[in-house]
Amino acid sequence: MNDHDDPAAQLAQALGPLIGQRVPGGCEDCDAYRTVKRDAQHRRMWHVTVHHDDTCPQFRQMR
Repeated sequence: MNDHDDPAAQLAQALGPLIGQRVPGGCEDCDAYRTVKRDAQHRRMWHVTVHHDDTCPQFRQMR
């Protein structure tokens, strides 16, 4: 199987360049940004986290 046929390789190719970057967006109610990191123990797992403003109404509802 080559990288073109491997979904994990495709995901790594798409998300890899975003590691360490602040990607704008993720919430319609505030100036949120997203971060991406690869799981240290499960290399095929990725974490995409949305960081909301402290004043975001959606964020306050989740707390």
